[in-house]
Amino acid sequence: TTELSRSFTATLNDFDRGRSFWDLLCYYSAPIDRQVLEHVGPKLLAHAEVGDLLGVKRALDEVSELAAHFAGWRPARWLGLCHYRWLQGDLSGAFEAIEQALLLTKPGEHPYYCKVAGARIGLLGELGDLAQAVAYGREALALSEGHRLQTGDRWVKEALALVLARSGEHLEALAMLDHTIADAERQSQGGLSLGSL
Repeated sequence: TTELSRSFTATLNDFDRGRSFWDLLCYYSAPIDRQVLEHVGPKLLAHAEVGDLLGVKRALDEVSELAAHFAGWRPARWLGLCHYRWLQGDLSGAFEAIEQALLLTKPGEHPYYCKVAGARIGLLGELGDLAQAVAYGREALALSEGHRLQTGDRWVKEALALVLARSGEHLEALAMLDHTIADAERQSQGGLSLGSL
């Protein structure tokens, strides 16, 4: 659990550009338990990263409760639903969910943009459309770099590197992963966040 806790902290550090996590995810006027807010999103992502279907389901239930009341959590709910369906083997359902999440996230405006884009890249690859996955991955990377989302773009770079490798672009994939790992180490990321690369 210590590794998982470090991963949650590293994921929280993904939110940048001078905006707080709370400002970007919570548009609310009622008091909320800040402890819940600090861990529910990263918990969902960590369970998805390790392929824990039941963990994703539990975290998705928590995120769904927040999304029912606060618009800023709706993309995280769709992302969680994407991972839940993906882990169940329902790739077309997962893709439908990620498309909904993408409609609600814009680079530089929502902290889950890079996570949503990374999932979309991976799903396009899983669905067998490697050319589209690479093209979309390059576009998403350019957008995240254009908005200087350096701490979040690891999700895009990781997914893009995997589809590049599957497309036979091994040297480019390796170089991208090496660069992403070096960036993560410079940002003092560790645990699952770094180990998944």
